Amino acid sequence: MKSMRTKSQLRLRGLLLLVVSIAGLAGPVRAQPNDIQNLEDSWRRYLHDKQLEKAMDLYTDDAIFFEPDGKRATGKAEIRTLFRTVMKTFNSDIHFKSAAADVSGKLAYDSGDFEEVLTTRATGAKINSRGSYLMVLKRQPDGKWKIAQHMWTQAVSVSP
Repeated sequence: MKSMRTKSQLRLRGLLLLVVSIAGLAGPVRAQPNDIQNLEDSWRRYLHDKQLEKAMDLYTDDAIFFEPDGKRATGKAEIRTLFRTVMKTFNSDIHFKSAAADVSGKLAYDSGDFEEVLTTRATGAKINSRGSYLMVLKRQPDGKWKIAQHMWTQAVSVSP
């Protein structure tokens, strides 16, 4: 009788351990509320301060960056070339306003609007720009979020 009770207790413990383990594996790993915001703040700061390699560290190796004109930079090497040109040509003051963000497992996104003042470094001429953005983030094995897809649109001004 004691042997049956011990086996039953062991089975129950094993079952509970299995349920807890499965629940832990199946449950979504949620980003902290500020994780995405912190990444965007870092991206904005690195662009502004012209810290190219720090900006590149925010992207996955196979990231894709979609420019407002529809051109696509695929992979860090192409994104680096694009950013190097932008950083040499302009000073950027950009502000984001998130409209929607969510996390599901190893993927997260943030979508919203931006306003930017680009100052041409050679002439000091200012360009006001606004539009929408979408960032798709992927959780890395070390738990950090990196940008996997980054898309921009530019609002078109309509003259009366």
